[in-house]
Amino acid sequence: MSDKVRKPTVEVTYVNKATLKLDTETLTAAEIVKDVNRLSKRLQLEEDIAQSG
Repeated sequence: MSDKVRKPTVEVTYVNKATLKLDTETLTAAEIVKDVNRLSKRLQLEEDIAQSG
């Protein structure tokens, strides 16, 4: 067992199994939300395009 402290991270797994892992040591809460929302919107757009064509 190690006494080493790990860096704080947030990992989000989306329905389509895409994952986003953020090193939150230097990010603000607003930056984390912005990154999560950005990927969510991109994945939704990709899904919408795939379903329409």
